[in-house]
Amino acid sequence: MTVFSIATVLSFLLTITSSEDISNGWGSQYSWVNSLEAAKSQAISEQKPLMLIIHKSWCGACKKLKALFSTDQEILDLSKNFVMVNLGDENEPSDPLYKPDGGYIPRILFFHPDGSFLPSMINKDGNPKYKYYHFSTESVAASMEEVLDLAETWEKKTKDEL
Repeated sequence: MTVFSIATVLSFLLTITSSEDISNGWGSQYSWVNSLEAAKSQAISEQKPLMLIIHKSWCGACKKLKALFSTDQEILDLSKNFVMVNLGDENEPSDPLYKPDGGYIPRILFFHPDGSFLPSMINKDGNPKYKYYHFSTESVAASMEEVLDLAETWEKKTKDEL
């Protein structure tokens, strides 16, 4: 191999390893944020609610929802109004706040732009023992719409207080 060939191969390998796919298979067309801390900061600065998906790479239910989620146009359209972050495997947050009714997966949690958890934003059609477990894109979209409806009241309070 020539020096040029080796340099080309090394450059290609560095590009592959440095361009980490933070979508984790949930859809590269979404505007994912790479960490919970960065997402919290962005939510504050953009005054958008935060949507957190907690999942595991080996989880069958996660894989099924991920496949549906990654191609869902309604969720993609709604996501433009959220700061989106998905954390799996070793990146799962350990604070009990992120396990409000257990450590099952997948869990989808919503937060006010100020960082406060929105415990009432649950899968209304799901099992009451696993309130934040979603198995369909319809339930995810319904929760996202409910958060956006609630967000309108936040904006009114802010405007009224001025």
